[in-house]
Amino acid sequence: MSSEEVNQCLNRYSNLFLQFVLHINIVIKKFNYEKVKHVLVFLHLLIVFHEHQVNILLILS
Repeated sequence: MSSEEVNQCLNRYSNLFLQFVLHINIVIKKFNYEKVKHVLVFLHLLIVFHEHQVNILLILS
């Protein structure tokens, strides 16, 4: 994989991830915190996973 391909992958992945975060943010505003607490925990795990994915892709390039 060339560095250009890796950059494209990262950009696509990051854009999707940002859209997801924005969507979750809207959901949280519509419901009260107690109802979406488990969603926030899930989101936190996804963010950690996302950071690892980006690091792995950068290491592989």
